[in-house]
Amino acid sequence: MANGELQPQPSTHPVLPEKTVQEFIVLQNKELDFRIEELALQKQKDANSFEYAKQALGIKKTDREDQRIHEARQRKAAYIFSGTLTVILASVIIYALSIGKESFATEVIKTIVYIVTSGVGGYGIAKYQARQERDDTAGS
Repeated sequence: MANGELQPQPSTHPVLPEKTVQEFIVLQNKELDFRIEELALQKQKDANSFEYAKQALGIKKTDREDQRIHEARQRKAAYIFSGTLTVILASVIIYALSIGKESFATEVIKTIVYIVTSGVGGYGIAKYQARQERDDTAGS
């Protein structure tokens, strides 16, 4: 130790019998085989999850397309209904005016104005209440 070199210390670990070492190696091999099998199963699970996700996205895409088509048809039907109703009411008013029933035409117009005003007011109130409930829920 004169040169600052360290002397090796004698090992304090007990020496294991060769049979124990062989059993340990066999056990480690089995554990490695088990781990390989486990990784293969995990890989298969990931592949299955990926396929499921792809199919789910495809189905969702189709569903969204169908939903857009349905909503477009509903809007078209609503426009046709409101247009037809407008033409019918205008025809009734024009016919009433042409046969000299101005008071009837006036009452029809008043009724239309009351119905539209009530509908717009009710819609506004419902939207306001829905916004209040949403804000209350978000604030809580």
